[in-house]
Amino acid sequence: MLKTNGRTLVFKDLYFPVPGYGYRLRLYTDAGSVSTESEPFDVWDTASKADLIQQPGQAMAGETIRTQPVLQYLDQFNNPVTTFEPHVVVSIGTAQRWNQTLNDGFGGWQDLTGTDMPVLSGVLSIKAEGGVVQFFDVTVDRPVERLTLFTRACLVGPSGLIEGACVEKESIAFAVAEAVKSLQIDS
Repeated sequence: MLKTNGRTLVFKDLYFPVPGYGYRLRLYTDAGSVSTESEPFDVWDTASKADLIQQPGQAMAGETIRTQPVLQYLDQFNNPVTTFEPHVVVSIGTAQRWNQTLNDGFGGWQDLTGTDMPVLSGVLSIKAEGGVVQFFDVTVDRPVERLTLFTRACLVGPSGLIEGACVEKESIAFAVAEAVKSLQIDS
């Protein structure tokens, strides 16, 4: 927004190809001289979406998930945003909160919020590097038929969380099997 002679000019869909600090908009007269200038503002290189380039899966209860989630952050044109390097947090997704069951009498979905939900452990918050984050030791404590992982990444500026600069993604559902405690071979 730019104010000139008591009027406010609003520009829509301005595009800044390079993120930076202290940008200013200048309004020029027909003669080429500057008639007014905006206050300085910053342009953040934010991702508009995340792509799970490796879905989590192949999990045994109490053991590290064999196929750990890997995310890549993309702009609105599906280009990798290599400068997007927030901390990314992984948590239990909605498939566990709304688990399909036949015990509710309708064969539909039952809200499991507040029940004995599985617990994730390992490093659950990692800083993205080059617009990519790869989890390496996420573990689920118990077997579950249907589980999704939910990730959230937000940019934080000098004044705190940047509004609208969060990207969320949920994995496809996968099962966590009971771990084999021992194996007995009869001769």
